[in-house]
Amino acid sequence: TYHSDIVSQQFLLPFYAILSNKFLSRVSKILVATESHIHYSRFLPQLKDKCEVVPFGIPTNHLKASDEVLKFAEETRERLGPYVLFVGRMVGYKGVPVLLESLKHTNCKAVLVGGGPEREAYQKMAADLGLEDRVRFMGRVITI
Repeated sequence: TYHSDIVSQQFLLPFYAILSNKFLSRVSKILVATESHIHYSRFLPQLKDKCEVVPFGIPTNHLKASDEVLKFAEETRERLGPYVLFVGRMVGYKGVPVLLESLKHTNCKAVLVGGGPEREAYQKMAADLGLEDRVRFMGRVITI
């Protein structure tokens, strides 16, 4: 499964490119989540015949929310109004700055769940954009 080219550690790219090209040329199939993974990669366009798109996600047809969960969801919608939920690691390539910038043009709130090296920078960005009352940083969630 191919998630991403190197984005933030560009100094590693010359070394990574050699290994990546050698490895990818030897595999029979490369799984990616979207066509964009192929299109915007430095390595995958020339290997697109080996790529297969398998979207991220889980089947939900067998899941049924309990009455307690449904009540909580309704109360949350009533309390927050329109909102966007982000769940993920707070790193540069996840698009959190785009989300925060977009909030300036809506009446939505945002709930961000996750931790990571960029969390403090994103909290500062939200404050700098005047969004403190519309963005909640919930922190990392650990499940067992």
